[in-house]
Amino acid sequence: MKYPRLTKTATFAFLMALTFVATTSGAAQEKAIHTFKGNPGMSPHAGLVADAAGNLYGTTRYGGCEDGCGLVFELERGSGGSWTYHVLHVFKGGKDGSEANGGIIFDASGNLYGTTVSGGGKNSLCYHGCGTVFELSPSSGGWTESVIYRFQAGTDGDAPESALVFDQSGNLYGTALFGGSSDNCDDFGCGVVFELSPKSGGGWTESVLHAFSGADGAYPWAGLIFDATGNLFGTTENGGASGGGVVFELSPAGGKWNQKVLYNFTGGGDGGSPTAKLTFDATGNLYGTTEEGGDSSQCSDGCGTVFKLKLGSGGNWTESVLHTFSGGSGDGANPMADVVFDTEGNLYGVASSGGSANCNGGGCGVVFELSPKSGSWTETILYVFAGASDGRLPAGDLIWDAAGNLYGTTIYGGTLHQLGVVFRFTP
Repeated sequence: MKYPRLTKTATFAFLMALTFVATTSGAAQEKAIHTFKGNPGMSPHAGLVADAAGNLYGTTRYGGCEDGCGLVFELERGSGGSWTYHVLHVFKGGKDGSEANGGIIFDASGNLYGTTVSGGGKNSLCYHGCGTVFELSPSSGGWTESVIYRFQAGTDGDAPESALVFDQSGNLYGTALFGGSSDNCDDFGCGVVFELSPKSGGGWTESVLHAFSGADGAYPWAGLIFDATGNLFGTTENGGASGGGVVFELSPAGGKWNQKVLYNFTGGGDGGSPTAKLTFDATGNLYGTTEEGGDSSQCSDGCGTVFKLKLGSGGNWTESVLHTFSGGSGDGANPMADVVFDTEGNLYGVASSGGSANCNGGGCGVVFELSPKSGSWTETILYVFAGASDGRLPAGDLIWDAAGNLYGTTIYGGTLHQLGVVFRFTP
């Protein structure tokens, strides 16, 4: 069976399954701390990472080189709430990579690691390159980029869309949207989970931990997370028993990794097309979002959900929907980012559309909170993006700072040419 790749949509609106509380957005709650203006940088798709001093780091998919290859940037925190924008590296679109769509992470020495969707050099399967994994190292003259792996679009993978994750031994893990040994997915392969291990004499070795076949998932858009015992967890946008994507686990055993599908989304009321990484709570339950699925009374493919997977006896997982988005002016739609906890057990996230009649009637996106109460979850819309200087289409994961502020990005919006913003939100 072929599994055609699903594209990220911005359609919306259907009935909610849980209690909904709408609040009026306040301009003082959200502030664009940087507006992108093209060159250098435009359209940040991923979330941010912070260093110990509270400086923020991220990527843009476009801008930078003449053809718009993307870049890595820093926002340096100053006194009085000021921020200074620095470009750390501009991708050239050749062997060094292009289209930095995933986020970046730090190692213990302060080096940054990330992926590019394309670039890395032409081959017979990828005219613009199949993507890279890169390292940025600070030096006295700025930051130096080195490509530690170039994908070839064969069994090794193609088009890594997400951020990476380290294990305790310094190995890197990630996903590639295409590639692998299967030709079930439009002959591009259904995607892979890969590991990069540092060699004693320098350099890195790539190994594929799992190649998806379609039946066990297809197109792993999101990054991975570890549990306390070293197992990896992730999602695929498509594939599975019903074609609506899966939640999967990879467990190391005897020098190899065994994949297990924890849940098959149907694309109906339970959700479909998860494109964000998962989140653990303190007891080992998993939380995430689906971009589609839910009641499709107003959205052709559903406006998405927030879901929970609870681990039961015998290693079985049970899915429950915490919130079903309805879109329009009353709610968000099509969440493409993960959810994060606060210290009191509430969940926060962004939905890429919905929230208003702006942005060609589709809504410009929202910041939402889900609070547990008496066995159910109540949603509160904390902020509705207007699509102007405050941003439009928030798609990257949120992060907290020490003062309780949330930071994120929008792909569009901002002043001038509507090329995206970095924003701060105070709940």
